[in-house]
Formats: sequence, structure tokens, C-alpha cells
Amino acid sequence: MDLLNQDRSPLCNTRPQIILEPSIQRHLTHFSLITHGFGSPAIVAALTAIQNFLTESLKHLEKTFPSSNSHLTVTPSIDLKKQEMEKK
Repeated sequence: MDLLNQDRSPLCNTRPQIILEPSIQRHLTHFSLITHGFGSPAIVAALTAIQNFLTESLKHLEKTFPSSNSHLTVTPSIDLKKQEMEKK
């Protein structure tokens, strides 16, 4: 999902500064052109919705079936990334 968020395919008359390798950006631009600019944002939105659904489902399961030594903990991926960065 991070790769799709870094996509800088041209939309309308804009040409954003490319931050990905040209070999990767070329394929993302092609995908954007054949989907009329809706491809990457649609995939990111769908993956975000799935991630939110799974996070909320885990929260519900933890409330429904509490245990003293729960090995299931819900931590958003953004918090995990921040924790990894702080450890370094």
C-alpha cells in the first residue's frame, strides 16, 4: 500500500515530481492511464477498508472472548511503524 501511496502518475494537467524508481513508476503510470486515474486510489481505498474491517473485527473478538494472556492485540499499522522507528 505504501508503494501505491507514493505513486506520482500524471493526473489531468499535473505532473508531480517522481519519487519512485522510473522502472516502477512507468508501470504505475500505465495502470493509472488505463484506469483513467482511478486505479491506485481505488485499490488504496479498498485495502484501507479491509484493514479497518479486520481491526474492528479483532477488537470485537477481544471484547467478546477476553483472556488473561491474550496473544491477539490490536495495534494499528501506523503505531507499529512509529514503534519500529523509535527503536532505531
